[in-house]
Amino acid sequence: MTTLTAPPDPPLRSEGRAAFSSKMEAFLLWLVLFVSQLLTLVDQLNAALAAAIDAAASAMNAPAVNGHSTTNVTVGTGTKTFFVETGKSFRANMYVLAAATGATGVWMHGQVASYNAATGELAIAVGKTLGSGSFTDWNIGPSAPVVLSPAASAADVRAGTSVEAMLTPKSLIDAVAWVTVPYASTIALDLTAGVNFKTTLTGPAVLNVTGGRPGQSFTLEVRQDGTGNRALAYAAALRFFGVVPQLSTTANAVDKFTGIVNDDLTVTMGFGKGEVAG
Repeated sequence: MTTLTAPPDPPLRSEGRAAFSSKMEAFLLWLVLFVSQLLTLVDQLNAALAAAIDAAASAMNAPAVNGHSTTNVTVGTGTKTFFVETGKSFRANMYVLAAATGATGVWMHGQVASYNAATGELAIAVGKTLGSGSFTDWNIGPSAPVVLSPAASAADVRAGTSVEAMLTPKSLIDAVAWVTVPYASTIALDLTAGVNFKTTLTGPAVLNVTGGRPGQSFTLEVRQDGTGNRALAYAAALRFFGVVPQLSTTANAVDKFTGIVNDDLTVTMGFGKGEVAG
């Protein structure tokens, strides 16, 4: 980098003509040199700045905490070991996301357990995953401590087992949508498949409830067909207050049941007979 030459002693009016003229000449010569040196220095500073910008861009495009692995790894929680490039800067406890390159929406999220910069061995304590299967093409990079889970499906809501899936208005409405149960001699309401059920009787049938968990509730709409007078019996696990209900018998009549699953998986039922307009 060019060093600017210090200025000479400036000419003073109090000095004699000869001394003043000599110093003025020296000052003017220095001024010409100074301008030349200053222009050279500006060019050098611009070049250095451009080099710094290029270096920063290169660093951003090839960060020391991004890696690629061709290790065959199966999606799942627990410690997963990958081999990535050597000389990276992964550190224990930093959060990373390992995404399967060839499969959209398949990833594992967790904290770095260890990294060997000499061998490229990277161990990740995986706590959250999406998707399944084994893959040999992984991109691994830094991540936030929390990764949002995908929205719950209607089946997720009814199953009630996920502690991560996000409940959305759509998934809630989908979960309670009417489920039509085809007529059969035994009508089994599967509470893992719905919350609100409806069926049309075209013959006699036995009602049963399966797949329920204690505290789970449901409704059932039973409609007579165009002939009517179809009888409904009840499985032993179904309980009623008072007397066992008898369906309406007229053609196209509609009756409603409600139910809740007890701790012993019996089902206590309520009954509304003969739905009419209010």
